[in-house]
Amino acid sequence: MKTISLITKLTSKYPRYTAVIVALLFVATLSESIGIVGLLPVIQLTISTEPNNNSTLKLWIDKLFSFFNFEPNLLSLLVIIVLLITLKGFLTFIAMRQVGFTAAQVSKDHRISLFQALLKTRWEYFVSQPAGFFINSITTEAEQAGSSYVMICKFMADIIQIIVYAVLALLLSWKVTIAAFIFGIVILFSFGWLVEMARQSGREQTKSFKTITSFITDMIQGIKPLKTMAMEDRLEPILESGVNKLMKAHQKRIISNHALTSFHEPFIVLALVCGIYVLVTMWKMQFDNIMILGILFWRMIKNIGVLQTNYQFLARSESAYWSLNRIIENLKAEKETVLNKDGVTPKLKESIRFADVSFSYGQNNILDNVNIEIEKNRFYTLVGPSGAGKTTTIDLITGLLRPQSGDIWIDKIPLAKINMKSWRQMIGYVPQEMILFHDTIYNNVTLGDPYLSIGDVNEALKDAECWDFVSSLPKGVETVVGERGGKLSGGQRQRIAIARALVRNPTLLILDEVTSSLDPKTAMELCNTLKRLRSKTTIIAISHLPELVEIADYLYQVKNGKINRIKLEGNTLNSLMYL
Repeated sequence: MKTISLITKLTSKYPRYTAVIVALLFVATLSESIGIVGLLPVIQLTISTEPNNNSTLKLWIDKLFSFFNFEPNLLSLLVIIVLLITLKGFLTFIAMRQVGFTAAQVSKDHRISLFQALLKTRWEYFVSQPAGFFINSITTEAEQAGSSYVMICKFMADIIQIIVYAVLALLLSWKVTIAAFIFGIVILFSFGWLVEMARQSGREQTKSFKTITSFITDMIQGIKPLKTMAMEDRLEPILESGVNKLMKAHQKRIISNHALTSFHEPFIVLALVCGIYVLVTMWKMQFDNIMILGILFWRMIKNIGVLQTNYQFLARSESAYWSLNRIIENLKAEKETVLNKDGVTPKLKESIRFADVSFSYGQNNILDNVNIEIEKNRFYTLVGPSGAGKTTTIDLITGLLRPQSGDIWIDKIPLAKINMKSWRQMIGYVPQEMILFHDTIYNNVTLGDPYLSIGDVNEALKDAECWDFVSSLPKGVETVVGERGGKLSGGQRQRIAIARALVRNPTLLILDEVTSSLDPKTAMELCNTLKRLRSKTTIIAISHLPELVEIADYLYQVKNGKINRIKLEGNTLNSLMYL
C-alpha cells in the first residue's frame, strides 16, 4: 500500500504536469495502436487469402475509410503507418522530456524543503541528530524521489498502453483478450515475491546508506588526529561492516531485477505460442486477424511485464522516499518556535538581564536561579570550569536555548516577546570550533551577503588583525581556503571567523575561546581591537587567558549553577588559569 501512497502523493503534488504527461502518453499510445491496426488492411492487400474478414475491428476500419472517402492502397497505408509511428515517437519524446523536467523539480523541491526545515529546527534537536543522515537525505534520497516520479510516469504509460491494446484486441476477439488478461494477472501474482524482495532490498539500502554517510561525515571531520596517531586503520573494519551490508542489499536488488526480466520473456513466448496454436487449430481464425492479434497480444503481455518491473523499482525506491519525508516531517515538528516574527524589534539601548534563570539538560542542572546584568557597550569575560555552563549562557542569550524558568530581558522587553531574527541579526558570534567553507576568503567573510562591499570586508579583516596575511596572498581575498579552511593555520582560520563576525558591525559581539589558536602577538593585537570596539559594541567573551581578562570591564565566574561577579585582586589572574 505504501507504493500506491507514493504514486498518489507525487502525482497529486504535481497535478498539472502529470495531467499533461498522461495526455501526451495517451495520444502517443493511440497513434502507435492505430499504426499497428493499420497493418490489418496491409496484410489483406498483400498476403490475405481470406477476403471475407467480418471482425468488428475490420468493420470499424472500413467505416473509417468510407467516412473519409478513402480508397486504401498499399503505398498510402504504409505511409500512414510510418507517420503514425513517427507521431508516437515525437509525442513520447515530448512526454518523457516533461517527465525529466518534473523529476528534477521533485528532487529540487525535496532538497529545498529539507534544507529549509533543517535551518528552522530547534538547536537542541539539531545537535542531537547525525549530520550524515541529513547529507544522505539531501543527496541520495532526494535523487531517488525524482527517479520515483520517472517510474510513476512510466508505470502510468504502461497502464495506458495495456488498456488501449486490450480495447483493440477486444474488437478482434474478446475470448483471446480475456485469456491474455488472465495470463497477465497470473504473471503479476507469480512474480510478486520478486517485488517484495526489491522492497526489502530498498529498505536495507536506505538504512545502510544512512549509516555509511554518517560515519564518513564524522570520519572526515576528525581525520587529522587519527592520521597523526596512526589510527586510521581502525576505521576500516567499521566502514567495511557497513559496506558489506550495503553490498548484500545491492546483490538482492540485482537478483530481483534480473530474475523478473529474465523469467518474463519465456512466459510471454509460451503464452503467444499457445495462443497462436489455439487460434489456428481450434478456433480457425483468419490469418490476418491472427497476425494483428499476435502483435497486440505480445505488446499487451510485454507491457504487463514492464508494468511489474516499474512497480518493482517503485517498491525498491519507496523506503528512500518515505525516509526523506519522515526526516522533513520530524524537522518541521521540531521547528524553532521562539522566532516570534511579529515580536518587538530590539535595540539594546540599556542591558541584557537574567532574572531568576534556570536551565538543565535532563537531570543535570546547569544554571540555577541566575541573576546577572550585561550593560550596553561594556566588555564582559566569562570564566569557569569545563561544562559549568558558559556556552549554555551564551546560547540562552542568543535564543538557541530557552530557560526552563525565569526570564531574559533585552532592555525592558522579555526575550520571548522579541523578534528573534532581528535580535540575532544584531549579534556577531565567533565559536570555538570555527567553520570555514571551501570557498574564497571574501565569500567566507560575507557569506554571500550582497549588501557587503569589498571595503566592508577589508575593514573587517583589518579589525580582526588578519589584513597583513590576507593581503600577502597571491589572490588576496579571492584565495580559496580549502576544505574547512585546511589551507590556513588555526590562528588564521580563527581570525577569518572573527572578521566574519565583525563585518556586519554587530551590536553584540560574542567570542567563545577565540584566542585559543592565536599566538601571543596576534592575541594582544586582537585585544587592542576589542578595546577599541567596546565603545560602540557590547562584548561577551569566554576565555581564561589573561589578555581578555585584563581588558574586561567585568569578570563573571560560572560555577556550580551560579554566575558570580568577581574582582581582579591579588592572585585572581593566576587562579583563573586553573578553572
